[in-house]
Amino acid sequence: MYAIRNKKTGKWLYGTDFRFNPRRQLTSYDAALTFGDRQSVELDFQRRGCGKD
Repeated sequence: MYAIRNKKTGKWLYGTDFRFNPRRQLTSYDAALTFGDRQSVELDFQRRGCGKD
């Protein structure tokens, strides 16, 4: 099982607000999006516009 985590804050990604440019990542200590395989995570990471952090 995989999830996306912010390196600086340690919070988990649970969504993305696509209304803004650049996109705003919604993070939480309690909620996280989970993925079954690494390829799905990598594709979603790019689609959401996540940075290196």
